[in-house]
Amino acid sequence: MATITTTTAGSTAGFSVPSNANMDRSPLTGDLWIVCRTTTTQISIFKSTAASAGAAWTSQGSFTVSDLLDIGEMRIDRAGDHIHMSILGNNGVNDRIYYKRIPISSGTADVSTGLLTVHTGGTSDPRGYIFSACVFPYKKLSGSYAILVGAGIRDVGTTGFKVFGVSVSASPDYTTKTNHNQIVSTRYWQRSGDDTQISTTLDVEHNGDGITATLPNVWITCQIFDRLYCAKFTWQGSY
Repeated sequence: MATITTTTAGSTAGFSVPSNANMDRSPLTGDLWIVCRTTTTQISIFKSTAASAGAAWTSQGSFTVSDLLDIGEMRIDRAGDHIHMSILGNNGVNDRIYYKRIPISSGTADVSTGLLTVHTGGTSDPRGYIFSACVFPYKKLSGSYAILVGAGIRDVGTTGFKVFGVSVSASPDYTTKTNHNQIVSTRYWQRSGDDTQISTTLDVEHNGDGITATLPNVWITCQIFDRLYCAKFTWQGSY
């Protein structure tokens, strides 16, 4: 079994809690990519080539998140162009969800891209408001990206899950902004009570390979207390 790296992040594991995807395979090259927390404020990226098949890993760089709490999830888009990440933070004032895009189509990771703040809320209590965050990227035929970020939310005696939108343009600089309006109708579900362990997962309807979709309807599941909830986001328009 190959050792990828070690972490000095103290009592917090290097991988996300609750567990979501931190490793994915590029559909472009077949290479495996993994992200993990290697220090209290640092996230590192590693790659194993398709030929190595996980036997050997090389560092692809690191980046710092000053108020890092945890990695939410990472996914590679269907073109193999970018790693897309959701990240949890708390700056001493409130909880935050960040989105980060890491270009990898060249075979190396460009970690210089900035963080986009997707949502803030709650108080200085870490994970007192936002407990978990998953991400799903979809590259449209236009070359732009529709990103969904799902989060487990605790809010004044209620527990639920909420979905946020991010748009990445097809321009050379990949202009990135929040776009919650790409989700029409309901995007927040809640029930009474305070559940401190909220897991959320997003996935797309596909043909079995996890990537190719005839119609990219997105599903989100969330466990709150003893029940598992599921919601479907039906794709509208061109894709």
